[in-house]
Amino acid sequence: MTKLFYILSLLIIKVASNYISTHLWSGEKKLKKRVLLQTLILTACFLPTHGQDSFLCFQTNVQKSNISIHEQRMKHPGHSQTACVHSKHIGIGNEDTGNDHGAGKTKYNKSVPFLALKTNMLFDIALIPNIEVEVPVGKCWSLNGELMFPWWLFDNDKYCMQILSGGLETRYWLDNKKKRNILTGHFAGLYAGGGKYDLQWKENGYQGEFFIAAGISYGYAKRISRNLHLEFNLGIGVLRTYYKHYHANDNHQTLLWQNNGRYTWFGPTKAKISLAWILNHKVKGGVK
Repeated sequence: MTKLFYILSLLIIKVASNYISTHLWSGEKKLKKRVLLQTLILTACFLPTHGQDSFLCFQTNVQKSNISIHEQRMKHPGHSQTACVHSKHIGIGNEDTGNDHGAGKTKYNKSVPFLALKTNMLFDIALIPNIEVEVPVGKCWSLNGELMFPWWLFDNDKYCMQILSGGLETRYWLDNKKKRNILTGHFAGLYAGGGKYDLQWKENGYQGEFFIAAGISYGYAKRISRNLHLEFNLGIGVLRTYYKHYHANDNHQTLLWQNNGRYTWFGPTKAKISLAWILNHKVKGGVK
């Protein structure tokens, strides 16, 4: 009965307002007066006729001679009815409410490492400038790049340590990827690198235009704070270099070439105790 009453009332209001506006009003303000009349009649008809089980919600928006009544909702278990009155049409529709399956759950973002900047503290103690950059690739892989660049001359060229070398290492992280943080835990890797050098101790020195080192590595990284990791790494492989042996004369200003040679080494080719600074970015983590 309530639905039928609504439909009949709305149809009567529509017909009456159309008749009055057509026969009594004309001109540019016809539409505005017509909609205003509908609003007043609808308010007078509906507000006195409904009790505690219903409510009426009108939203009037006046812009460029357009006035609309936005919605009217009836409270019923499981669904709601909306009566919409517009300047051009009047209709009644059902609006699904449904259950909110996400109620009580909070979306959150989590911080995930996307880059690690590192330095080998063993080299730092020996005054050898160095830097490393590691990029995680998924949960189980990462790519590590390193650069070492000491370029020192001491005591009026009596001692020389000039090295320029770089390398790449691919790492596979061994621990359970669901339980550990990215870039932490045990890892195994394959590495390769090369460079050139000039090493002199008093009168004897060696220059190498190129050397290469490659092998396998094993290490462990531990998180010591939110953005700091401590990493231990040992590499075993082969190092091969071609060198020139020289003597320094005339107060170490003249180099006398002695002989050329080739050297190959099997065994440990790198050792690291690195401090890593972790840069994070936020990603969608899900719901709590």
